Amino acid sequence: MYVINQTTRLTRKKNSVARHLRPVGLTLSMLVLIAISGVFVSDKTAASAVTAASMTERSPTPTPKPRSRGTKITNSSPVPLVGNNISGTVNYGVGSVAKIVPHTALTASGSPGASTVTDVSGAYILTGLGTGAYTVTPSKSGNINGIGLADSLLVLRYLSSPVQFPLLPNQLIAADADGSGTVTLSDSIRLLRYLSNNGPTSDGSTRQIGTWKFNTSSRTYDPLSGSLTSENYDGILVGEINGSWTAPTSFAEFGANSPSVGNNMIVSLPTGATGANGTTVTIPVTISTTGSNVINGYRFSVIFDPSVLHAASPPFDIAGTLTPTNPPTTFTVTPTADNVAGRLTIVVQPSNGTDTFNSGLNGTLINLKFTVVGVSPATTNLTFDTTTPGAFEFVDANLDTIDTTPTNGTFTVSPTTAATVNVSGRVLTSSGAGLRNARVTMTDAAGHVHSVLTSAFGQYRFNGVPSGASYVVGVQAKSYNFQSRLVTVTDSLTNVDFAP
Repeated sequence: MYVINQTTRLTRKKNSVARHLRPVGLTLSMLVLIAISGVFVSDKTAASAVTAASMTERSPTPTPKPRSRGTKITNSSPVPLVGNNISGTVNYGVGSVAKIVPHTALTASGSPGASTVTDVSGAYILTGLGTGAYTVTPSKSGNINGIGLADSLLVLRYLSSPVQFPLLPNQLIAADADGSGTVTLSDSIRLLRYLSNNGPTSDGSTRQIGTWKFNTSSRTYDPLSGSLTSENYDGILVGEINGSWTAPTSFAEFGANSPSVGNNMIVSLPTGATGANGTTVTIPVTISTTGSNVINGYRFSVIFDPSVLHAASPPFDIAGTLTPTNPPTTFTVTPTADNVAGRLTIVVQPSNGTDTFNSGLNGTLINLKFTVVGVSPATTNLTFDTTTPGAFEFVDANLDTIDTTPTNGTFTVSPTTAATVNVSGRVLTSSGAGLRNARVTMTDAAGHVHSVLTSAFGQYRFNGVPSGASYVVGVQAKSYNFQSRLVTVTDSLTNVDFAP
């Protein structure tokens, strides 16, 4: 559009444009619409536009060529309508270290609606919004890590003394496993079940643990009068209370690695453990270290071949071990056995969340109990699970992870050795007197024959007879005939007597 500054020239041009409009029935307001559409608006240009518009009503006439004056602004494409925006950042709401929460979905309900996802820096922007009423709601799934024994201990401490061990508002949201609005003993139990199961339970008893909440569930703007910035949210992972959650550097999932403290402690399962089919065996978990550590709690999972071993009931024993059993320092052991998957998880923590025990330099931490279901010479590895985040951890009084090295073991089913018993009796004459030097034989199912001679009083005895089998016992003596007997041996037998 040409820019004309002189008032008098503008007036002349206005009159000139009006003269051009009258023959074809156009008005100045119609010309303005033409100008908005990007048509020339100088007097010569207007004449050209009028002439072009009137060609269909009059005989064609040449279109006047406009003279160039000023600068013309043209639109090569339509200018989009710019609406309102809402932007901000989603931060992690637990812990003293600033963290962002990527891949959080935000939905703006209104007309027109919009949705977006936070980027790897936690930032989001909802664009193209109108001016009506809007409600923005954040939501998230995935990126579950950092839920561990330290969180369970924090809840226990809070329940034992809220004044001495307070939780911040966002921590209270994270500790509220059942969503009741308050932190109770049931929340502690649900968290313990989550830990012993290494994740949510199939019966739903862990409730909201491992799900995401936000300090503000939604925000309403009625109306949205303009664009808004710094509309931030705090993301909270239920069950993660001590702030150890780790933000991913990409949208891929991965677990958290907590820093380790203390003297390196080697936790070992035995190599070369054996046991016979049908017996219950004890598998000690031992620790050794160059310096003592103060332990506030621990948990681990042992993976085994379920065709060889099954976890016994109960699958542990802490009597005579380093794990305290007597007041005032009492530790609770929570086992979870899966004999189908071949997995035994042990979680050990003090009932008040604060008690500790000293590891010493070496010793048995806890005894595991298994029933041998395999047959000789079956074998299985005994492996600590170190791939599942948090499945192997030892924490100290400051809720820091103790530097720990797991050492795996093996188990082999040994040959079955039957218990041995004794079989004894007397060989008598027809008058009831003892028969001397009579030969008594015992034959097993394989045809093996063992024999002994009776004493002067007709007594005999077989020692070291394998139990759980049947034998044919017979007597050979001059001038006498004795009927052989089938004897099933399950325990020592006496008075297995023979008479003609």
